[in-house]
Amino acid sequence: MGRLAGPSWTARRGTVNLTIYRGTTRAQKRAVLHSFWTRSSQPDDVVARAAAEYGTWAIALLAVTVVELAVIAVALLARHQRAWAECASVVTLFTLWSTWWAYQCRRSAHHFVALTGLRVMMPDDRS
Repeated sequence: MGRLAGPSWTARRGTVNLTIYRGTTRAQKRAVLHSFWTRSSQPDDVVARAAAEYGTWAIALLAVTVVELAVIAVALLARHQRAWAECASVVTLFTLWSTWWAYQCRRSAHHFVALTGLRVMMPDDRS
C-alpha cells in the first residue's frame, strides 16, 4: 500500500506533511488557526508546531488562488467585461495581500518554534 494518500509539499527541507495538524483535536485546530493568523497568542508546543507546519500550506494555497484569479481577470478583460474584470482584480489584490500576511505569519510561527526550541517533526524523522 505504501504511503498514505494525502497532501504533501516538497520544499527545500524535504517532504512536509500536515501530520501534526491532522493529529490535533478540533479545539486545537481552532487554536492553531488563531495562533497562526493573529500572531498574538502564546500557544503550547503542539499548537505551535502545527501552526508552523500549516504555514507552508496556507501560502501555497493562497498563491494558487492568486494565479487563478489573475487568469480570470485577464479572461474577463479579453471578453470586454470591464466591471467584472475590475472586481476580479480587486479580489486578486486582496488575495495577494493575504498571501503576504500568511508569509509574515509563517515567519513568526517558525521564529516562535525556533525560540522555544521546539522542532517541527518531519514524517521521516525517527529521533
